[in-house]
Amino acid sequence: MSMIHNSKKRMPLILDDKEASVWMTAAPETSLTLVKPYQDEKMEAYTIGPLASKARNDRNVLEVQDKYVYAELEQKLLL
Repeated sequence: MSMIHNSKKRMPLILDDKEASVWMTAAPETSLTLVKPYQDEKMEAYTIGPLASKARNDRNVLEVQDKYVYAELEQKLLL
C-alpha cells in the first residue's frame, strides 16, 4: 500500500475484530504489538473521486468510497 498511498508512506492501522478487542482493553505496551503493516493480499486498491479531496465537501458519506476512473489515468492504462 505504501507505493500508492502517499509520499509520506503513512498507513492507517487496520485491525481484525479480535485485534480490535485487544487494542481497546490492553495495556499500551501490549497494544503496540498490534501496530504492523496490514497484509497486502487482504486489501484492494482503486482510485476514488475528487469528493474525498475537497474539504468543503461532506466526506462522511458512503459515496466517498466509490471507485472513480480518471480519464487521464485510463488513457495511460490503454498505452
